[in-house]
Amino acid sequence: IDGLIDSLALNCDSGTSATPTPEETAARYRLYLPPEKAEITTEVLRIICLKKGISIEEIAVELELKYSVAAETVSILENDGIIRTDLLQRCFYNTKNA
Repeated sequence: IDGLIDSLALNCDSGTSATPTPEETAARYRLYLPPEKAEITTEVLRIICLKKGISIEEIAVELELKYSVAAETVSILENDGIIRTDLLQRCFYNTKNA
């Protein structure tokens, strides 16, 4: 059951590993994304770290982004293993993997 909970990202345990800090992660994105996209990605990551469990819709409202931009940015961060989302589209900084 623990494996199922982990795979569904329903376990909100913060874990402890050598995960890059949000600042290190943001710096990496600034190296290869256009400046505007890097800034949006950095802001989305920042808000996810500040407000654990924030939804994509809440991110869009909070940062005054179109939902599609927020969803795309969350997808990039999730595909890169930086964050994880659960079945309710709540976002969490991924402290288990880098």
